[in-house]
Amino acid sequence: MPTCIFKILATMDGEIRDLEIQKWCNETLEKGGKSSRVNNFKEKDLALAVIDICDILSPGSVDYSLVHQGDDKWLSPENRLDNALLAINLSRKIGAKIYASPMDLVEGKQKMILTIFVGLMSKSFENGNENGAIHDLNEPFPPIPSQFR
Repeated sequence: MPTCIFKILATMDGEIRDLEIQKWCNETLEKGGKSSRVNNFKEKDLALAVIDICDILSPGSVDYSLVHQGDDKWLSPENRLDNALLAINLSRKIGAKIYASPMDLVEGKQKMILTIFVGLMSKSFENGNENGAIHDLNEPFPPIPSQFR
């Protein structure tokens, strides 16, 4: 697992743990009015949570007509892969450092899924705003501080 993401977060506010990342995810989703939640990082349907966090961090970045919604959280493998592709692409589009692949989300690889949420968390802290929107896509992106390059 890439340790540079953990180093970035550690320089901001001490050492970070899995439960703290999960708590941040769920608080961010709740404050953003989203229904998806992160129960653990082994789940195979976390692409929707990633997509919702991207929408919270960068309002207007998600076209929900492209997102597959399933009945009782059941999606076909093809639809789960489509959502995972969208989640990874959106995360990268808003500027989060993502090292995982869409298949990591589909297969439920805990450590790689964790890096996705850490990348999103790091992106939200970049501008000193833990819980709110950090960027409107209608405006140009600010330069990335040298400590994050």
